[in-house]
Amino acid sequence: MAKDEGLTEGHIEALHGGAGTDHSPAEAVALDFAERFVTAPEGIDDETFKRLREHFSDPALVELAWAVGSFFLLGRLKLVFELE
Repeated sequence: MAKDEGLTEGHIEALHGGAGTDHSPAEAVALDFAERFVTAPEGIDDETFKRLREHFSDPALVELAWAVGSFFLLGRLKLVFELE
């Protein structure tokens, strides 16, 4: 689906921390949080929040979670209703 939206293998690999990525520490922990949020929310533990709080304030964490949840929901709605 990502490729259908115009992402290349390089883009997809970069999201997973593949070779040649240059994510900042804040971006890396935010991407880890987003992946856990979507695939295994039970894996968001105290250690995850400790790492997040090294880079983000509590209001920023709420905003991050809201953004991840919103995009996840929009993606699911797109799939369920077969939207373009």
